[in-house]
Amino acid sequence: MDSNEAGEGMTVNRIEDFLEMDAAALTRQFQGGKGKKNSAYILIDRIVVKDFDEDDIHRLGDSIGTAFYEGKGMFTLK
Repeated sequence: MDSNEAGEGMTVNRIEDFLEMDAAALTRQFQGGKGKKNSAYILIDRIVVKDFDEDDIHRLGDSIGTAFYEGKGMFTLK
């Protein structure tokens, strides 16, 4: 699996890699040592710096909805 270093103790993985994994491989990927679970964050990058029009507001709302869905009701905005 191709990954890029994102910071201390973190890696960046492409979603396509996870979509190709079976359930056992995904479990191994997110299983930490001694029962500890690893966290995963999904980056949704859809904002263009400009004056927002109605389509941009809908696109941003869709991204936030996707973040809530994928995060099972939780997301981080930075």
